[in-house]
Amino acid sequence: MNTKIQIPDVKIAFFDLDKTITTENTDYLYSSWLMKKSLKGRIELLWLYFLGKKYNKGTLKMTDYMKFQKFRLGSRPVVHIKEKISRFFNEAGITHINNIAVQYIKKHNDMNHITVLLTAQNEFIAEPYAKHYNMDLHVGNAFIIQDEKITTPRTPYCFQDGKIHWAEKIADEKNTALNN
Repeated sequence: MNTKIQIPDVKIAFFDLDKTITTENTDYLYSSWLMKKSLKGRIELLWLYFLGKKYNKGTLKMTDYMKFQKFRLGSRPVVHIKEKISRFFNEAGITHINNIAVQYIKKHNDMNHITVLLTAQNEFIAEPYAKHYNMDLHVGNAFIIQDEKITTPRTPYCFQDGKIHWAEKIADEKNTALNN
């Protein structure tokens, strides 16, 4: 069934990554992909299981999630992190795409709207999705980078109220209001 997509005339359109642009949770997608390559993937999946239990109970603290992300990204130079995540995207990430969301992104791009990927996922994993779909910006949870290595988490986190902060900041930088 081919449904015609109606797009409102807005200046900026925000999209989430997990179960919006993708059909799955990208934390699990990445860890499952990594599990086939190393023991670290198994450790990540176990850690995600416990984080998921906390999330479902409403007790997940972003400091705990960011500790997980720091473990995931490790101490390698940023260029190596990006290379590995690029391999993940090309081998596994691209295979779990929500085609309806992609149609919406394309329509917004065709109408010259600013398209933004706003996600609680780390920015390294978000970046190839945003680039692949020609999105203007992407913001996710991130770390301060010093000497080409990640250090401390950037705040506010891109989660819950933090997403509103980042959306308002982007809208302000683009000289538009969120209600436009």
